[in-house]
Amino acid sequence: MNDKRPHNYKIVIVGKSAVGKSSIMIKFTDDRFTENYLTTIGVDFKFRSFKLKEESFKLQIWDTAGQEKYQTITKTFYKGAHAVIIVFDITSRISFEEMTNMWFREVESNCDKDVQIAIVGNKCDMESQREVSHEEANNFAIKNNSTYFEASAKSGTNIEQIFFGLTEIIYAKENLQLGTNEDEGLNLQNNENKQGSKGCCA
Repeated sequence: MNDKRPHNYKIVIVGKSAVGKSSIMIKFTDDRFTENYLTTIGVDFKFRSFKLKEESFKLQIWDTAGQEKYQTITKTFYKGAHAVIIVFDITSRISFEEMTNMWFREVESNCDKDVQIAIVGNKCDMESQREVSHEEANNFAIKNNSTYFEASAKSGTNIEQIFFGLTEIIYAKENLQLGTNEDEGLNLQNNENKQGSKGCCA
């Protein structure tokens, strides 16, 4: 019905500095990209409202600083998160290792057990400079019961699929918790909502 309130979900984006967290958020909320984002200090956030089928949703997206000195600040912002997006740069092996060894473990330590985690390999438009294979990242996601996407904030590849896919998963979980019987979910096209990969430029 038209008077139904939107489903409100909080999504937190974390990862090493300069992997493209702000770029991903702004590409999704404002559909724009620039090469010259200022480093996020502490936390920034934006909103985007949209409809999937006949359901209305409003996402509150938190973009956290990636520098370790801000970790004590950002930990408080995990509270109430429905999903966390952990970003690394496919052209930076260091960012992937930091994601697996630090950021993923921090999310596990600070979030509820039912929080949905998506791992995003950003900058897939820079394939020739790749240092982390799709297979390796996807295998890590599968092993840790997460969803993997390769994306490009610059080209827009898979940016909407990340957020729409997470929205569908959270919505489905809500229905299960409420005991509803909506097995078909939202039936998003071109969205892989099972655990595993979503490729980049296929």
